[in-house]
Amino acid sequence: MTVYVDPTFRCVRSNRWPFSSSCHLFADAPDELHKFAASLGLRRWMFQSRDGFPHYDLTVVRRAMAVEAGAVEATARQTVEFARARSRTEMAAKP
Repeated sequence: MTVYVDPTFRCVRSNRWPFSSSCHLFADAPDELHKFAASLGLRRWMFQSRDGFPHYDLTVVRRAMAVEAGAVEATARQTVEFARARSRTEMAAKP
C-alpha cells in the first residue's frame, strides 16, 4: 500500500485553516493513511472524507515531512483520478 501527497495549492485562509496553501495526504487503505498521518503528528479529528475522497490536509511543512517519510508525490491529475476511482468503488458498493 502507498501513501500519497498532491501538489500544494493556494487556498482561502479561515479560522479553521489559517494557512495560504495546502495539499492532501491520501492512501490506498484507510488504516495506512491514519497510521502515516499519526507519524506526522496529525490528529484523527483532522481526517476528512467528504465527497468520497478520504484525506488529511497538510501544510507545506508537513508535506515536506510526509515526502521525507516516504509519501509518493502525485500530480494533480493523479489525485483526481484516485478520487474518482475511489468514488466509483464506493458507489458500486452501495445497494
